[in-house]
Amino acid sequence: MSERISPENTLKGFRLATTPVSDPGLSVVVGQALSISLLPSKEAFAAIVTKISSHDIRLDLSYITPDSVPQVGRSVSVRYWDKEAAYTFDSQILKVTRSTCHEFVISRPPRVSVAQPRQEERFQKQILFTFTIVMAQQKELIGQYIQNARTLDISAGGLKFKSECPLKSGDKLEISLTLSPSQELQVSASVAWCGRLADGGSDWSVGLEFLDLEPEDRNHLLVFLAKAG
Repeated sequence: MSERISPENTLKGFRLATTPVSDPGLSVVVGQALSISLLPSKEAFAAIVTKISSHDIRLDLSYITPDSVPQVGRSVSVRYWDKEAAYTFDSQILKVTRSTCHEFVISRPPRVSVAQPRQEERFQKQILFTFTIVMAQQKELIGQYIQNARTLDISAGGLKFKSECPLKSGDKLEISLTLSPSQELQVSASVAWCGRLADGGSDWSVGLEFLDLEPEDRNHLLVFLAKAG
């Protein structure tokens, strides 16, 4: 698999630009993991690029639900990352392999939008949290519940932590952050990158991007971080 995401980068939160600042062109490669939403559903799934041509992109969807089966003509929203930023584009399903419904072809986008990094302060704080793996390219990880995880750094856009699980870009987690004995914050997150720690051990360094942090919860988190800092 071609790896385009550097685990050594400190996590940045991303905000999708309302209009592209510039069109970086399609930079995905065969073997790259993407996050794909089958519209109008906002539920995201992990997919792997298996072939790229001048007109289309062939994908292998690692996991689907009965309500999110790819269909020809269905619109999709695709998101992917590299070490600089996050990118998004809209497309349409052109062909589906009927035998499994996991393999399908989407149209190559005319342009790609780049997500600009937020200028948000990161805090080098260890905050206790738990998480459940709700979607993963490695299906044996789905459903695992992990306790006593701790952040390495955190912002209102996401966090970085050390994990024993070999997560992949696009995997989805449900997180419960413990802000105080009486306050927990629930948020969905997507794995932006994951790579081995530089110490040569068996653990992984993982960067997460928050997906659905409500404004009120975001404010609670910022207040907590400001006081803790």
